[in-house]
Amino acid sequence: MVLVGTLILAGAVNTAIIGSNGVLNRVAEDGVLADWFRVPHKRFGTSSRLINMLVIMQLVTIVVSRGDVYMLGEAYAFGVVWSFA
Repeated sequence: MVLVGTLILAGAVNTAIIGSNGVLNRVAEDGVLADWFRVPHKRFGTSSRLINMLVIMQLVTIVVSRGDVYMLGEAYAFGVVWSFA
């Protein structure tokens, strides 16, 4: 059960990283973020600095919230309402 749950959540995290990477690449192209973030990886050609930053931010969020689903849900709801404002 735990293995299946981990696999499902790993897919969700992967999708979140890919989506966030696309958005932040467009933001960097518009000049909001420094060009340092857009430097491609030497071997793979991806924007590894953006991806690493996203992964670190996700891990920090999980550690700070201690995995509290209600707190994460409230933070998500706050972000959605803030984006409308």
